[in-house]
Amino acid sequence: MAGKNTPLRIVIHEPSTDKGKLELARKAAQIHADAVLHIIQSSAKSQEQKKALLDAVIEAALHPPAD
Repeated sequence: MAGKNTPLRIVIHEPSTDKGKLELARKAAQIHADAVLHIIQSSAKSQEQKKALLDAVIEAALHPPAD
């Protein structure tokens, strides 16, 4: 049985078609959005806090800071 510190090795095959790449990007974006919503739902105490956090995430996504 593997120990706690055993690295997990994952092999990923990147899609070769534009359609496949678009589908992968959409799925990755959905997983990311679900994770953000879960964190907001579990960490914010009030509806106002949840809305403020979600608004901040949307603003950051739409207008990322310039490097």
